[in-house]
Amino acid sequence: MTILLCVPTPEEMFALIPQTRELNQDRITDQMFFNLPERFKSKVSLHVLVTGVGPINAALTIGQALQKLFDTHTDLTHVLIAGLAGAHNLETHPLGSFCLVTEEIWPEYGLHDGHEVVANAFKWPQWAQSPQGPIYDRLKLDDLSAFNLKPHVLEQFPPVSSLTVAGVTASFMRVQNMWDRYHAPLENMEGFAIAYGCLRQKIPCTEIRCISNKIGPRQSHEKDFDLAYERLGTLLPTLNLF
Repeated sequence: MTILLCVPTPEEMFALIPQTRELNQDRITDQMFFNLPERFKSKVSLHVLVTGVGPINAALTIGQALQKLFDTHTDLTHVLIAGLAGAHNLETHPLGSFCLVTEEIWPEYGLHDGHEVVANAFKWPQWAQSPQGPIYDRLKLDDLSAFNLKPHVLEQFPPVSSLTVAGVTASFMRVQNMWDRYHAPLENMEGFAIAYGCLRQKIPCTEIRCISNKIGPRQSHEKDFDLAYERLGTLLPTLNLF
């Protein structure tokens, strides 16, 4: 199995694979692609892509990485997106918990009437003849079946939908507006772009997010990035990749 692991930032990469702190620090940037050294002893062939933050960076770097893998005749079997995300309700999705994103929503594509964006009111879908049908502002991602996990392990990854945004939600008004329109429990900044690139190339894509904060304005007890980074360190072993 050959996997491309996509993470938004070097900090998330360090959390997921602590050994990467051994890499030449001068070569670590907010956009980088490399093959994981054999000495790290992953159980699969693992390539790592640090995409940078946001949907534009994610779209750019996933395209570049997939082209490099194609050019080197690498038989890529799966893309795994992993990183942090905000949650709408911390009682339902507590800080430090994992979620499996089964649907990505891009709420910024479509016809803007001055109050909200209506995707299907726009004449042109982003992709008219995709395997999932016309893609406007939503697409489906793959589940965890490729990882052959036992039922008690799968229970750690409840399925959710997530918004991919370019502007992080920072007001109660927008929190409520996004919830009323989409009822998406999570918010991230890269998922839709990466998953869309994978769908275009017919490559299975799975996304797992760890909850680091509440969406919107939050008090100090409604965020814990240290806990989320710590929990990310358990993810790849849980998926039997290390």
